[in-house]
Amino acid sequence: VLASSLDYHTNLMTVAKLAVKRLADWCAVDVTDDNEGFHRVALVHRDPQRSDWAREFQRRFSTQTAAPHGVAHVMRTGRAKIYTDIPDSMLIALAQDAEHFKILQELGLASAMVVPLVARGRTLGAMTFASENPSRRYTDNDLNFAEELARRAALGIDNARLYGEAQEALKQVQAKTDEIQRLNADLEQRVKERTAQLEMMVKELEAFTYSISDDMRGPLSASDGLSRVLMEE
Repeated sequence: VLASSLDYHTNLMTVAKLAVKRLADWCAVDVTDDNEGFHRVALVHRDPQRSDWAREFQRRFSTQTAAPHGVAHVMRTGRAKIYTDIPDSMLIALAQDAEHFKILQELGLASAMVVPLVARGRTLGAMTFASENPSRRYTDNDLNFAEELARRAALGIDNARLYGEAQEALKQVQAKTDEIQRLNADLEQRVKERTAQLEMMVKELEAFTYSISDDMRGPLSASDGLSRVLMEE
């Protein structure tokens, strides 16, 4: 799925849907943005109605980049984190207010994993897997699998972004080429116009010279004749 297309948002959503069938009750994917923050591109639960509720919850309480646990922490450190248990003390640290804490408690999370999406030494996002079943607590083997999945997901994101950057660079090069061609065409037109003006001026000078020559022929002939008479006398 991750290699199926360059639309990594759709790919990550599909992977999240697959994860809740085999690995988690909740799966979320966050990716970095241009403002040195991150935004959520996928949020899925086994129960679609719970997913709708979670999106509304997410809209009301956005993730803080300075949070001491969870996605924010993993994004800052670039290191995976496994929470075998999720005590209230952790929820208190994550909660923005009393209402937020109450909702986090109602989620009933028993265990969770957050793994960074790292490619070429850069953290591009994070994937979160959470279990609501107390008997399903994540182990190091689960974390190893999640990290391998995250590595492949990060490669997909990086490849898609590199392709996008390359396409944008090509557009800029084409735009510059078009601009140069336009300037060259403009310069050619100006040269043609200037050449035509010079040719017109040369023709006018030739006509003027011919006219002066014709006008001077009579007086010069008379002067020449008078000069000869004077020399003979």
